[in-house]
Amino acid sequence: MTIPGFAFEIPLLGSLANLTGMFLGALVSGLIGALALNIIDRFISKRLKKENDKQQLEKENEIIQTQERLTVVTENRVAENKVQVVTNIAHRHDEAGKHFKDVKSRIEKNDAESNKLHNATVNINKDINNL
Repeated sequence: MTIPGFAFEIPLLGSLANLTGMFLGALVSGLIGALALNIIDRFISKRLKKENDKQQLEKENEIIQTQERLTVVTENRVAENKVQVVTNIAHRHDEAGKHFKDVKSRIEKNDAESNKLHNATVNINKDINNL
């Protein structure tokens, strides 16, 4: 023992040098263990983070694919609605044309009757004036 105070014997525990050696050994092994656990924890954390990022990207890709499918479905529905609206407009225009032809024929019929009545009135007025 080069340091004289460390040769001092403590009953049931050993010498002071033995206690100091065990303490320092436990301290060093504890620090090394803590550092090893910290490094392992960082490694696991990074790996979990990468896996989480990968899962998020996969989920985002699924969402994008679903949105694209919804966009296609919506575009198809819009196209179908456009065709239906155009068909309805054409049908209404046909009905309006038929209605206007009917109204025109009624007006012409009424005009012919009105002209007959007017001519009859004119003839009656001439007859009255001749009297």
